[in-house]
Order: sequence, then structure tokens, then C-alpha cells
Amino acid sequence: MSKCRHDVLFFDSERSRVKRAAPVFGAVCEARFASNVNELHEELTNTRPDLFVYAYNWTDNSQLEKIGQELSQPEFVYLPIVIIMPVDQQELVIKNFENLRITVQPALELDENGALKLKSVLDELDLLPHVAVVDDDDISRSVIVHMLEDYCNISEFGRGDDFLKFLDNNKPDVVLLDVNMPGLSGFDTIDRIREVPGMKKLPIIMLTGDSDRDTVLTSVTKKTSGYLVKPVDREELRNRIRQVLEAGTPKPKIRTVMVVDDDINTLKTVQAILKGECKVVAIADTDQAEQYVAEQVPDMILLDYEMPGHNGLYLLQKLRIDERFNNCPIVMLTGNKDRQTVMSCFASGAQGYLAKPVNAMSLRLRVRQHLSEAAEFTDD
Repeated sequence: MSKCRHDVLFFDSERSRVKRAAPVFGAVCEARFASNVNELHEELTNTRPDLFVYAYNWTDNSQLEKIGQELSQPEFVYLPIVIIMPVDQQELVIKNFENLRITVQPALELDENGALKLKSVLDELDLLPHVAVVDDDDISRSVIVHMLEDYCNISEFGRGDDFLKFLDNNKPDVVLLDVNMPGLSGFDTIDRIREVPGMKKLPIIMLTGDSDRDTVLTSVTKKTSGYLVKPVDREELRNRIRQVLEAGTPKPKIRTVMVVDDDINTLKTVQAILKGECKVVAIADTDQAEQYVAEQVPDMILLDYEMPGHNGLYLLQKLRIDERFNNCPIVMLTGNKDRQTVMSCFASGAQGYLAKPVNAMSLRLRVRQHLSEAAEFTDD
């Protein structure tokens, strides 16, 4: 079983199980463990994990709120969370983790089979672009990380030397590199990067507080992917990374996602999150949706569970008896996370559900996953 680069923090109040799980999960990731709130606080203070895995135990009920508070800090808003727990206890536990990206794994055990399942979750994270941020200014670096943490996987470094060591075993998709750093400057770091095997064409975007002529000309001479002036604008930063990633690659077929929700704000939010990912067809009620699908079969459907008139469950059941939609993934959007709602979604043929309000990273990952799977049936 190959080991990935992801740092995973496990919380399990049963220390005996932690001892058994440590070597097994340590074989697939950088595994860290906490068994109480104090240890959790210490681990979160000293590390920035890529994933948090919580093995729920009924004896944890007295400290659920404190665990949720530790994970509700701004820097962990987009931290992916896997909770190992029975579905019938989901409502009790998840209310302590509102607005966080959560996946429930009722069957994940802290053993070798569980490690394999965890690796599949980590593989999903690897679908996101990997961006390295190299900047000696802690504040500037943390701002950029916060701008990107719901958009990509991030590795951050305060020195060019540290980043060069990282390149010995890793290759990011894009590098954001500060021009002015003590010791090894940004431009000196580029020269060293180009000497590393396989890194001659690594895309590098320079970060600079100055857009003077010399900085611009040197950026061109060093064959960088351009530069951004600090303080960096969030949308400009994301757009530049997207442009760099898309440069020189064939344009994929544009996929269509139909989202049906009577809440206009939800429709606008989904459209904004998926901008650049796919074509979004926003529809406000099931009657309009029925008219659309009578002539069109989208690549994926996001369907609100509760709507006036015919609700989402009605449309879901109707679509599932139409053979044209056999390979069309349908994910329910719901503000209800109780067991009955969840089970009714799956029983009627949904591939999953997303809790409202929709989390940006969770939505992107789910759409990418299902569109990729659907493409296997439609693309030769």
C-alpha cells in the first residue's frame, strides 16, 4: 500500500484503538492522533492537517461541542472531515460541526480495510490542483492560503531553501513565489528550481510588492507564468492559477449540471461556485425542470429536497424510471440531515446528498467525482 503526502489528524477517545490504528494508517499517510480535546488543540496548533478523521464514541457526547469549537476556527473552515459513526446518530453529532465539509463513513474501521477506504478519500483530494506558496512574510502567506484553501491543495513555505527540499519528493502543479525574500531571493530560487530534474517547465507565478520595469523584465527572462502584485486580489489569483493550469492542455467537453431549487440565493451560490467547472442550468421549480428534461439530459443534476408543489423527491423518482437518466448522477440538496431524509434520498435513487448551505469545496469535489464517473459511460 503506497503512502501519500497527506497529513491526517485522527481523533479517537479509545487509546487502545489508537495504538492499533497508528501503524496501519501510518502506512498510507502522515498520521497524527489525539484522544482528548487538549491533545486535539495541541495538534491543530502545531500542524495544518489535510484531513480530520473523527471516530465517534457515545462517551464523547460531553465534549462534542468543544471538539466542534476547535474545528470552527477560521483556518479550519474548509478542512475536510470524515466522521466514523452510525447513520442513526448522525443528527446528534453533525450539528456540532455546522458549516464544515463533512463525510460520514458508517463502515470505516480503524484497520487495514479502513486504511484503504481512507486512501480513496485522500485520492479525491488529489483531484484538486496542488499549489505551493513560498513567501517569507507570514501574514501575506496566510492571506493567500486562506484565499485558496477551498480551491486547491496547498503546501506553504517561508524560505526558498525549504521549498527546494520539498521538491526532492514532490511536484506541485503551480508555484506562487515571492520575489523579495532574505537569503535566497525568489529569482535565485527559480534558478535552483530549474536545476531540479523534471522541474524545467514547472509553472511559477511571481508575487511582488513592486511592478517596476526590472521586476517585470526579469520575470519574463526567467520564463515565469507572470506575476501578481501584493496585496493579491482573490479572484485575480484564482483566475491566474486556472489560466496556468489550462494553458497547453486540450479543452475538455463542457459538462452540463442542472440545479433545481426554489431558493434563488442557492441557485446563485451554486452558479458562482461551479463557474469555470461546467455549464450550470439553474431552474427554480420542478415544473420547469420537467420541461427541460423532456428535451435535454444533463450530465448531472443537483436537486433540492424540499420545494413547494412537487418536491425534489417526486422529480427524483420520476427521473429514475426514465431510462435516459440511467447514467445521470443525481445529488440531493437538503437542509435536513436526519436519518429519514437521508435514507429516502438513497432509496429513491440518489447518488448522495449535500447539506445546505452548500459548502464550496464539498460541492466542487462531488461534481468533479460524479462528472468523471458519468463520462466513462458517454466518452469513448
